[in-house]
Amino acid sequence: MKVWLNRESLNVEQSFKSYIFTIARNQAFNVLNKAANEILLKEAVFYESQKSHEYGDYAIREADCKKLRKQAMKQLPPKRRQIFKMSRKKGMSYEEISEELGISINTVRNQMSKALESMRGFFQLHDEII
Repeated sequence: MKVWLNRESLNVEQSFKSYIFTIARNQAFNVLNKAANEILLKEAVFYESQKSHEYGDYAIREADCKKLRKQAMKQLPPKRRQIFKMSRKKGMSYEEISEELGISINTVRNQMSKALESMRGFFQLHDEII
């Protein structure tokens, strides 16, 4: 808004990027100074910034976890991955999976057990991300 209001007095020989940065910096300082003197504004500014920071941190961790899950699933053998997806993503029962794939329920149980064990091990190796 300030750029538009002061468009007549802009010096075209100066860096526009620096001009925008200076305006943004000064506006931020003005709001923070005002917030320091007004209790309600101070609470709003610092509460909202904390909330925003927490959400950003959560979003980053969530994205990392999704990426890690995909990597863990890629390491499963194809048939085991298929059984795992049918169970966890499609919500199919072991019996439904066995009927659709033409394998025994015990095979489905064993493959799921191995898939979960494999994924648990993968997550333990990469626990710094989680």
